[in-house]
Amino acid sequence: IVRYLTHRYRGVGEKTAKTLVERFGSELFAILQNDPAAVSRVVPANRAEQVLEAWGADYDRRTASNATTTGGTGDGGKSSSSRHRSRSRGRT
Repeated sequence: IVRYLTHRYRGVGEKTAKTLVERFGSELFAILQNDPAAVSRVVPANRAEQVLEAWGADYDRRTASNATTTGGTGDGGKSSSSRHRSRSRGRT
């Protein structure tokens, strides 16, 4: 997961990635999706924002790719607006 984050997420270095993985482990991606405020409790706010923005772009890219290969929306019925509300929940 650390390697994925450092190579895919612009602005996320090894220290930030390791901190997130040590805290959340295999649940990290679920946390990014469902409880973004938790990220801010583990890393500085500016880093958390970078991680969450990169996660959003990665999620959108993966969802679009999934929709293309499956012929569906790729988002399990979620609309784009509900996905973005979910990601921004808990931010100040």
